[in-house]
Amino acid sequence: MADSSLKSVSCPKDPASYRPGTSSQHGRNLWHMNALFDLENGIYTDLIVQKEHEKNECRALCQMVDRSRISGKVILLADQNYEFCNNPAHLEKRNGNY
Repeated sequence: MADSSLKSVSCPKDPASYRPGTSSQHGRNLWHMNALFDLENGIYTDLIVQKEHEKNECRALCQMVDRSRISGKVILLADQNYEFCNNPAHLEKRNGNY
């Protein structure tokens, strides 16, 4: 799992992604990228982009796990926030070995 914030041009009409700037900088829109990467094959296998103020890493992980066609033993590496919520229980329900 990897996550990153992407910036786009300023569009204040989209409050779910807009961040106003300070008096010396312009506002911008931010998008949160959640990606599933296959280390063994060196490819991204899934991507979910969420608006900055609506991002939910737990939900993104569950959606990508549900859509994944990966089978067998898997090692899932994830940074902060992905281990919260009920993600371990969700992985167990999907017969995940960890």
